[in-house]
Amino acid sequence: MTTREYPFNPADHQVFEQLARRMRIFAYVLIVSAGLSTVLNLFQVISMLGVSTRAFALSFGSVFISDILCLVIALLALSASAALAQVTRNDGNDVAPFMTAVQALKRLFAVQYWMLLVLILFIVLMMLGIFTFIFMLN
Repeated sequence: MTTREYPFNPADHQVFEQLARRMRIFAYVLIVSAGLSTVLNLFQVISMLGVSTRAFALSFGSVFISDILCLVIALLALSASAALAQVTRNDGNDVAPFMTAVQALKRLFAVQYWMLLVLILFIVLMMLGIFTFIFMLN
């Protein structure tokens, strides 16, 4: 009788389960907070209906873009969580689900990486705009 080799032992599976559960909780909290933010921002946007069109458009765009990005991150985290939980449900065939989970995590962090780069770009552009404005006043 031959014994099967398992890439991960039960302790490893427990770590994967805990990580998947925490990622799922993180994703649900992010979805709820994005939903609440959207509702609250809708009230703010509705209250701005009498304000200029430009201010309304800027408020509307900036508010809902951030909520949509939070929702995208939450959905990617849910996907990664489900893929990671799948690792613990396979008998002896842990490598393929593990690689799926790693790919899901890679997508999640790639989105966050690009969001961070865009944020840094906006901060630099804003700083340049502030400095340009200050030097124009002098």
